Amino acid sequence: MKVFIFGAGASLHAGYPLTRDLGPKLLEWGAQKPETNGYWIEPDLPDRLPSILTDIERAMQELENLTAPQRGTIAQGIRNVLCDYFDSIRVGPALYYEAFGREVVRSSDVILTFNYDVSFEREMRRAGMWDVNDGYDFRIGISESKSATRILKLHGSTSWIDKMPSGSGAVGPEGMHGVRPVLFLPEFTFLEYDDSVRDPWLPPNATVPTDRSGSMILPTPNKTFNVRPEFWKHLWGQAARALSFAEEIAIVGYSFPVVDERAWCLIEKNVGREIPISISSGSTTEKIELGLRDLGFQNLKTDVKYFDDQWILAHRRRTPTSVSVTDNQEVRDSTLLRILKGTSDANIRFSDLRTLLSQLGFSERIRGDHHIFTRDDVLEILNFQPRGAMAKPYQVKQLRKVLVRYKLAEKGE
Repeated sequence: MKVFIFGAGASLHAGYPLTRDLGPKLLEWGAQKPETNGYWIEPDLPDRLPSILTDIERAMQELENLTAPQRGTIAQGIRNVLCDYFDSIRVGPALYYEAFGREVVRSSDVILTFNYDVSFEREMRRAGMWDVNDGYDFRIGISESKSATRILKLHGSTSWIDKMPSGSGAVGPEGMHGVRPVLFLPEFTFLEYDDSVRDPWLPPNATVPTDRSGSMILPTPNKTFNVRPEFWKHLWGQAARALSFAEEIAIVGYSFPVVDERAWCLIEKNVGREIPISISSGSTTEKIELGLRDLGFQNLKTDVKYFDDQWILAHRRRTPTSVSVTDNQEVRDSTLLRILKGTSDANIRFSDLRTLLSQLGFSERIRGDHHIFTRDDVLEILNFQPRGAMAKPYQVKQLRKVLVRYKLAEKGE
């Protein structure tokens, strides 16, 4: 499994600004959109508008010195205007995202992104490599489909909304991971789903609320995840799990700024020092390389610095016209043969075992470290836990018994 880490530099080709350019770009765009004034101007804080728009990094620093109500007012305005600004950009093409979906990413890969926009998801869906139903690592429940890949948006998304139209908090089954965000009809439309697709947590006639302060963690020095803390804890926990299973990591357009200390901790605590890591983050590539070497990482590549044609070529899978079927078939056949032979139970990668079970028609639920696999015509419930990146030998033996008992290998399913 390969893990990609995306930052603003990865979305630059699609028209989205880098963080350092966000303030001036917002000011330029907002000057042509007088209706956005309502997002920003509050009776007690109109003087802060210029600094927010022209120097967003400094404004983020200033947020830490305000009272909680003042911070909430400004943060809400920033989120609202960012949603509308990014919506105005997303109608355009995203050619390298398209190439990534069609030529680079493989089934079971995971993308960790710190970007808010949804252009990436659109291109991944077009390539047949992602589905909104469970592709954000929370289940929406619009179908029984399963996403080939997962996109974990660790700072949130313009498409995620905190509030229901009534103004109350999002409602629904609040399980061990808390309440998920809701998605309104325009987001499904943008992702090119049928007009009948709706978030089941919303009433049929729901319209996007005026306050579109979606689930977005703003780039303040001290980030807070206090709205639905269990949801964010789960999302970051899944990111940590993905990194711990990764066989390769590609950092794309993410600068690992000092204020994102939590991102550094993800790498430091969950990635083996021998794992190959490629860094393509423009002018910050060398700085990231030095930081990773200081943490003990040695298998680093920095020969391609930008997300462009050269990057796509360097990371292209061996059979670019075959999105996932051939790759998955190879993994399945190899893993299946090794399990049936019974001579390498201690050397089965857990990610390969999951791919095999998925291809054999098993459904998977994840609870903590437990991966629970079920299939309608199989009585046994398989409850597996990884040991690092590997499957536990006695659980491989359990799976072999199930494969033989139900003749799953012979059915060619």
